Amino acid sequence: MPAKKKKRSKPSRNTLFVNSKSPWGLALLLFVILFAGISAKLVFFSHAASTSGEHIIATLYAYPTLPAWKQVENAAPAVNAAIVDVCAPDGTGSGCDGQPADAINSDWTPTINALRADGIAPLYYISTNYGATSETTLESELQQAFTWYGTASPMFDTMAPSGTCNNGGDPISCVTYNANLYAAAVKLGAADVVYNPGTTFGVSAADIFGPREIIQVFEGTAASFEATAFPSWMAGFSPTQFAATLSVGTAQTVPTDVDDAVKDGIGNFYEDDEAETPNYATLPSFWNAEAADVNSATSVPTPVATATPTPGTTIAPTPTPRPTNTPEPTPIPTPAPTPKPTPIPSVVPSPLPVTYTSSGTIKNVIASHCLDNWHSGTANGNKIDLFPCNGTGAQKWIVEDSGTGQIMNSNGRCLAVTGNGTSSRTLVELYACNSASGEVWKINKTTKTIKNPHSGLCLDDKFSSQTPGNQIWAYNCNGGNAQKWNTP
Repeated sequence: MPAKKKKRSKPSRNTLFVNSKSPWGLALLLFVILFAGISAKLVFFSHAASTSGEHIIATLYAYPTLPAWKQVENAAPAVNAAIVDVCAPDGTGSGCDGQPADAINSDWTPTINALRADGIAPLYYISTNYGATSETTLESELQQAFTWYGTASPMFDTMAPSGTCNNGGDPISCVTYNANLYAAAVKLGAADVVYNPGTTFGVSAADIFGPREIIQVFEGTAASFEATAFPSWMAGFSPTQFAATLSVGTAQTVPTDVDDAVKDGIGNFYEDDEAETPNYATLPSFWNAEAADVNSATSVPTPVATATPTPGTTIAPTPTPRPTNTPEPTPIPTPAPTPKPTPIPSVVPSPLPVTYTSSGTIKNVIASHCLDNWHSGTANGNKIDLFPCNGTGAQKWIVEDSGTGQIMNSNGRCLAVTGNGTSSRTLVELYACNSASGEVWKINKTTKTIKNPHSGLCLDDKFSSQTPGNQIWAYNCNGGNAQKWNTP
């Protein structure tokens, strides 16, 4: 379907164009900079969790100096990403005049940095013109976003999900075209790659190229959304890989629509109150209520074990996945939503005074991949995944000498069961070391298990997947290879 945005001419400071998300404040950012030794210009983003499984991808095509952006920042952690539709000072830009921007717009830099500091992923707007723009041009726009603004995550609008794409006069299959764009973005460091065809028509499982993809399966009115039956193949993927953008909404329709999104397995949501065709010039009048509804929504159920499609890229260094005969975990009823820990204070507590003497990699026996701190992140809630062993600090873990306590990453933060949860399938994350029960682990060198005594759950490679970046969770102990680890 046609894109839901209008082309704009050269921006003024009162002109509208962009989008956003957030979790912890400036004090935490300063702490991370001082004590973790990272650059303030963060390239990789790791989603901070809201108290539910549902999130907002803010769609605000507004100039960066307008106050609506502060409202977006304040809505974190319900908001986890925002589309930034950047126009150059002369009005060039993919979402402005249809051409790549020809220069950096310094007005955008503070807003993008503020979003990132608040935990909101800036998604750089790029239009593919339904596959007519060449891959080379689009890849150059990706590079510009990375070079000028430090963001590698794109939102590819006007995606053609099927058929043949013109590709700047060199026609190729649209599936191949889109897979190549996914590969280029991930190679550059994208944590998220968003596609917007604006419809489920023509979209299939073949359009899911890897775990970092988010595909928008609906763009239309709230009334149409409520009447839409989404395809069954979506149930085989995580709800975090799907998004819906609604217009003509009201304060009364939002709660129902958020609930419908959860039931439909759509983990990313945005509802506006503009009439069709919206230009997303402002946030809806019910913005605060929408953020509250999303933040308190029932967690999206985790799909049953389903083969993950082969990503459209090689994430270096990525060896060819090795087959495994390990059975996938037996599906269990969907657990109740797990509450997040109480937000940390502005000053992060110091690690507990424990003695760490054993250090090294923690390697799963399935594919000899290592327990990994996603993109060497330092924020609370950073994803813990399985990734090819590469010798970096992200894969160096320091274990308390007794073998029954904390497991600390080389950056000084600890392995934790999210929210000190006790339900099987609770995700494992990075968190400030403290006395919480979710950070206590018992390592059994004989069985090779790593168990959280509080929950009775074992550290588990989700669905026994060998896909680099596969997230780790805490699961009912079952003796499977997904729960066997070689520890320091």
